[in-house]
Amino acid sequence: MARTIAGEEPEVVSARPKLAGHEVDRAMVADFRFPSGADGAIHCSMWSKRILKMAAAVTLDRGEIRALNPVVPQLFHGLKWRKTGGAWTKEKFGRKPTYEYQLEAFRDAVLEGKPFPTTTADAVKNMRVIDAVYRAAGLSPRG
Repeated sequence: MARTIAGEEPEVVSARPKLAGHEVDRAMVADFRFPSGADGAIHCSMWSKRILKMAAAVTLDRGEIRALNPVVPQLFHGLKWRKTGGAWTKEKFGRKPTYEYQLEAFRDAVLEGKPFPTTTADAVKNMRVIDAVYRAAGLSPRG
């Protein structure tokens, strides 16, 4: 999400794991710096006190945007934004599962030759960042 929102490839500044065992992370916090000068951070966990939280927050020069659960919006979701010092504007969307969007994109690519929204090159870029996070945390990159 951080790469997608920023539209740039980040440099991993630092990473802090919580370990479940030797070389097995159960949670990770990582800090990023982007070529534009923007900073970012991720907090990921497969085993934590919090049952579920999927969110993205972006702070801009003149305001901020927050998205709650952009991954599984059919269960619950929210999007809100405001100008600095202003009131929040909230928006809700349909409850269409993201999986349905993925299937439609696949169908359109196969049947109509439309470009697919993600590529193998993008997946490789994600893995480069994930590997860099593991290295910054003092762990070995995954398999």
